[in-house]
Amino acid sequence: MFLLYLNIGLIISIAISVPIAVTVSKKISPVSRSLADVCRTVIIWIFGIAVTLTYGQDHSEYQIENTGVLVNILKAVGFLVLIMGTLMYHELIPICK
Repeated sequence: MFLLYLNIGLIISIAISVPIAVTVSKKISPVSRSLADVCRTVIIWIFGIAVTLTYGQDHSEYQIENTGVLVNILKAVGFLVLIMGTLMYHELIPICK
């Protein structure tokens, strides 16, 4: 039942974030939209870890995220690479001159 609520929450999150992302892209910049999408993914990832470490200890259906240290370090490094790549692609961080 929990996964059903989680999926409904994901659908609502996407339904809300897409129109907001289009508005941000029009008013501010596509870079802001890209970074907001990455931040949303990081927030969902952290939420998954928090649920797994709290409720998931007692109930296996609440274990929605791998809590291995190495796996989460690799995910964090991946998010940092993604953010840095986005900033370099949009020339906010110069690669070399």
